[in-house]
Amino acid sequence: YYKPSDTKNDMYIGMAKDFNGLSAIALSKKNLPGMPAVKEEEATAANTYTQSFITEIKNKNPGFENQGKLMSEVIVKTNSRKNWKNDPMLKMDEKYATGSFRGGATSNSFDLLNDATAVNAQDIFNYLSGRIPGMKIQFSNMGKTILVPDPEVSGTYIPPLIYVDENEQDNEYLRTLSIEDIAYVKYFEHSYGRVAAEQQKIPTLAIYLKKGKDYATAARLKPGSLSKIPVTGYSPIKEFYSPDYSAADANNARADLRTTLLWKPYIITNKENNKTTISFYNNDISNRLKMVLEGMNEDGKLIHIEKIIE
Repeated sequence: YYKPSDTKNDMYIGMAKDFNGLSAIALSKKNLPGMPAVKEEEATAANTYTQSFITEIKNKNPGFENQGKLMSEVIVKTNSRKNWKNDPMLKMDEKYATGSFRGGATSNSFDLLNDATAVNAQDIFNYLSGRIPGMKIQFSNMGKTILVPDPEVSGTYIPPLIYVDENEQDNEYLRTLSIEDIAYVKYFEHSYGRVAAEQQKIPTLAIYLKKGKDYATAARLKPGSLSKIPVTGYSPIKEFYSPDYSAADANNARADLRTTLLWKPYIITNKENNKTTISFYNNDISNRLKMVLEGMNEDGKLIHIEKIIE
């Protein structure tokens, strides 16, 4: 593209970029012919085109070289060089994505496995909201639906293609996923090379569920999250065994070595009848017994009483 400057001493550089290369054209202020975006596969070819274009401008504009201003050298420095081989996002991409879904992990990719804020999202819809440019969530009686900008019709939105573990799914299936089961998400602005030709211009959302040791990693306590422990339910009711020595039984001839002589969970008293009688058989080895009484008094307070019986 090009844009004329407002002063005669300024010069603009037009950049024409595509998938095959990058070309730069220097333009002056006056008598600029229209010029389409330059597409050259070879840098040498682009330079040749640029030089011929500048020569044409010089011929049509005498004194062209005196109208511009030469920029001084620009040096860009950085304090550190990123080691892309050890980039965590690329490692996630290598671990989960396969085939044509692999690659481009540094853009519109999300590592939920190591994102401590992911547990705060209600679902994948809430998590992605605001993270993907142009994406919005539509609410209806059927639930939430993801919509993204249509690359072919400006100002319109369409649902993206949805893949879970690289198997095509729909929004309805997406609503059933728990945010805690998702490890990695990728968003492609187009589907070239991934789907059938008639769908290749539709954006794609690829979601990968946790697998293997990643479940154990997710179970670790993270800042701002709560730990989880399994809680067992009630055990089946069992009747406490207490021997009856009043009846003739061959087993009664054995030594009685019981350590717990009686366990009776329901002893009910009230103000009219505040006494009760319990009976049990002692074992063959004890002369002193320990009684533990637990319950609730008339004020609703818990009580615990221990006494020794001799």
